[in-house]
Amino acid sequence: MHNPPIVFLDEPTSGVDPGTRRNFWDLIYQLSDGGVTIFVTTHYMEEAEYCNRIGLIDRGRLIAVGSPAELKSRHLKGNIYEVETSDLLKGMESFQGAERVLDTAVFGRALHVRLDEKTDAESYLPPILSEAGLETGKIKRIVPTLEDVFVALVGRDLSDQSEAT
Repeated sequence: MHNPPIVFLDEPTSGVDPGTRRNFWDLIYQLSDGGVTIFVTTHYMEEAEYCNRIGLIDRGRLIAVGSPAELKSRHLKGNIYEVETSDLLKGMESFQGAERVLDTAVFGRALHVRLDEKTDAESYLPPILSEAGLETGKIKRIVPTLEDVFVALVGRDLSDQSEAT
């Protein structure tokens, strides 16, 4: 391969097995370490964690820019908890509109629920689920991911805010 100053990669690892994906990212790092600027589009948020600087786009608009750490600290106020319950979709619905729940989303077989920093999840969340007729499983505080940032920002009306900084 020649030595271009800039490389654009549009979802380069889509449909690729995990081993090949890791090898591909090793190649991307080598090029970057050699001074090549690399633009990567991806819908894999865990893959975006590998990048130095990220731009999140929603409905054709750039809504946030920064390093993974900057995006998490700037856009994820509060604490995120992984919550297990007997019915994820009904659980998510039960949290919508709850005063201290900032956002919630399904992540695998659990919910990620973001609460303000002052709220004790283990005493606040079970009564909400119980009122909806749901059982509460494990509740544990987790380290936020870029997917949590994406969930917190996508679909919000950012027209009067300067989020894309």
